[in-house]
Amino acid sequence: MTIDSKYWLKKRVLITGATGFLGYHLCQLLIQQGCRVKAIVRELSRAQRLRDIGVNCVQNSCADIDSLASEFSDTEILFHLAGLVDFQESIDILKRGNVELTKAVLQAAQKAEIPRFVHTSSIVAIGASQTKRGLNEEDRWELQSLNIPYINSKREGELLALSSSNSKMNVVVVNPASVIGPEDWTTSEFGRLCRRYWHGQIRFYFRGGANFVDVRDTAIGYLLAAQNGRERERYILSGTNRTFREFFADLAAIGQHRRWCLPLPLFVAKTGATLAARLRKKKKKHPRLSIDQAKMLGWYFFYDHAKATRELNYQPRPWSETIQDTYQFWMKRAG
Repeated sequence: MTIDSKYWLKKRVLITGATGFLGYHLCQLLIQQGCRVKAIVRELSRAQRLRDIGVNCVQNSCADIDSLASEFSDTEILFHLAGLVDFQESIDILKRGNVELTKAVLQAAQKAEIPRFVHTSSIVAIGASQTKRGLNEEDRWELQSLNIPYINSKREGELLALSSSNSKMNVVVVNPASVIGPEDWTTSEFGRLCRRYWHGQIRFYFRGGANFVDVRDTAIGYLLAAQNGRERERYILSGTNRTFREFFADLAAIGQHRRWCLPLPLFVAKTGATLAARLRKKKKKHPRLSIDQAKMLGWYFFYDHAKATRELNYQPRPWSETIQDTYQFWMKRAG
């Protein structure tokens, strides 16, 4: 993948959601390219790693459009990563985090006259399939029937961003797959899954699969989308399609763990998730598998990044390298 270093040198860039796993890697890459990076954060106490690498962190709740627009002034490119990833919360809470927040950031960006806006959507806004076919940006969205608040809110936020593109503010959307990799300081969803397996805490899996992409490749994909992406277009930033059986076999091979992992029927997941939800209400615990996550099992979240490769020159690294680096990070952190 080729980043135009001259294009990015001294570029004035602003990021929301910078304290997350992907946000940190994106900030790191932008700093390496010589950009002037500013991050809008909710709490300055969570932003020390960003300050350590040279990011200008400003606290703002994103509640006031005028205040937000003032912080956005003199920005050439805005990367909107802030949002809520949760399979437990209600649709109202998720809409506030993924739709209303996106609307506020878009309005402030328009008021500040930012020429380029890169919006973070998700592969769930593309869809999934009951077969192992890799979906692309033109496939029909088939997940509305699951009635999962997180999925519906991400889809709505994406449509809102695309419809906001105009002659003064050019909007491009990126759809990252399941992101894993090193320097996962915030313990991402799939980073936690890898860690649990390598520590012997996972002994079964279900039918279905996902696409896994290196966080470093995803960050590069963001720059390529900002640099080369077409207005009102969305780009899948994916990596390797793996069934869950293949995924855990890969984790076993790289960690040299000979642990059995038993396939279970889907009804076990749904029953277990229902019981866990009841227990959560009584003891206020966070179940490892929610009802909404159980609904997603059996589907194949497989994707084809041909469009991003063709138009952006996006080329993810070998899956083996990602797994190796992820393993090294978690083993060192455990120590």
